[in-house]
Amino acid sequence: EIASLLLGESVEPQAIPPSSHDFGYNLAALALGTAEEGCIGETLSAIVSAYEVDYEINEYDGINDDVKALLKDKVETIVLEESRHAMLAWRTVAWVCSTDEKACEEVLRTKFTQKRLDAALQSHLAGEGKEKARSEGEKIFKALVPYVVNKKNDDMIDCGRFTNVEGFDSGKPMVEQLSDMIIHGVICS
Repeated sequence: EIASLLLGESVEPQAIPPSSHDFGYNLAALALGTAEEGCIGETLSAIVSAYEVDYEINEYDGINDDVKALLKDKVETIVLEESRHAMLAWRTVAWVCSTDEKACEEVLRTKFTQKRLDAALQSHLAGEGKEKARSEGEKIFKALVPYVVNKKNDDMIDCGRFTNVEGFDSGKPMVEQLSDMIIHGVICS
């Protein structure tokens, strides 16, 4: 629908390719794939999309204000879905870590290193003006990595403070609300 709006012609999705993931009973493989694609990928995808709503869509040339408003609404829906996927991924890795110490150590050693997380932030959020979005990504990683691998940091979060997981307040940048939503959605659920 978004592509059709922007191009002014009907664009239909193609068939989704079949999944090639086969975790069997290997919790380490499940945790590694979930950490990479869910915890890192879905989290950063949501942040990038929220940043676009906050700072980029209004700058698009050749699109009238009505289309921009509709585009923002559609992307906000995508951000909410991506954030839910991210939260599920973080909770899944937390479950694996509570079940299989060796799988958890492998995730921490290969996916959740500071170098790996910094590289992911840089690749998704490079560029001038994206410092706030990078900062919110760092905030999520700093809160959730220690939490999922050994259940620390939960005492630093006020679970009663944040209750809105169904939408965003237009008075505050979406990217800031998103980081709170993801952190609280994992730790407080």
